Amino acid sequence: APVLQHPASSGSPVIAPDAPRLDPFASSEEEIEHRLRIARRAGHPRYVWEDLPMSSWAAGMRAVEGAVTEALARTRPVPGVPSIRLDLTGEVTARALAVAAFTSGTGPLLGHWIEQGLLEAPEEVASVLAGHLAHARVRARRIHGHLEALAPALARNGLRPVILKGVHTAWRFFPEPGTRPSADVDLFVPSSQGPEAERTLAGEGFRLRLRQRRPARSVWMPPGETGRIRSLEVTHAGNPLTLDLHFSLDRDFYGVRRARVPDPAEDDREPVPGLPAPFQGLRGPMLMLSLSLHASEDLYNLQLLRVVELVLVAWGAPEPEALWQGSVELARRWRTLGAAFPALALA
Repeated sequence: APVLQHPASSGSPVIAPDAPRLDPFASSEEEIEHRLRIARRAGHPRYVWEDLPMSSWAAGMRAVEGAVTEALARTRPVPGVPSIRLDLTGEVTARALAVAAFTSGTGPLLGHWIEQGLLEAPEEVASVLAGHLAHARVRARRIHGHLEALAPALARNGLRPVILKGVHTAWRFFPEPGTRPSADVDLFVPSSQGPEAERTLAGEGFRLRLRQRRPARSVWMPPGETGRIRSLEVTHAGNPLTLDLHFSLDRDFYGVRRARVPDPAEDDREPVPGLPAPFQGLRGPMLMLSLSLHASEDLYNLQLLRVVELVLVAWGAPEPEALWQGSVELARRWRTLGAAFPALALA
């Protein structure tokens, strides 16, 4: 199979999207629509795995959570200490672990830990998690390619977008970009630069899909993207990719509460290693608070990966305790501590 080399990997090959090893995760449009239709009729439109009882999936989720917790406590293999194990017991079947790894967002990270020797799993589980990692690596490469192609036009027009959420943390805090899968790319520009940013995207072949007023953002489809879902089993390398252009960092908690966040100052920004200029990322308490507000907003459907992300961001700080305290103080100052609390407490 043709391979690509990921620029941030330590020699690990990245399988190209057309490689046969990626095919087992792909489904036809008809099959995907059929599964979505069955899930809607059953009254749980987000649960599309009719072959797996929910109790078994929940058991798999508990097993994944336990392995992730132990792996974070250890972070690397310890000589003389047995590897962490994902075992098949009771309702924890290989299928349950595969779906749990996908729905928790941790499949690529688990695959990476197996590759590094920190985690062990039965062969049928390990091979699935290796596929999760392979797909995520290729997807990270796709995202990087879009950003590289867009960067010159942004720079020419004096725009310095801030990359938000997963694409930023993937390159800055995770073991490698492919271990933090992302469904889309989130960029922030001040509202005063919004029209110029949108003109730049349109000029580079991006297509407008959605415009939202509160908080203000627009959603764009990159050139060449079809919008067709390829898989319901993995964050597929070929699944749809959008670019969300945000003009505010505010979070709207479903009309009940709006967490208002000021635009980032220069001190709140920093370059992101591995990503081209002029893209920047948030830093310090501003980053931690932004991530925790977004995770708390999605509490009803929160992925384990988003909590892991907060832990890795804290550990990536020169002084993690100071970052944590600074984030709490910033949230108090902005009157958003109640909104951010759920994600911070879980982290």
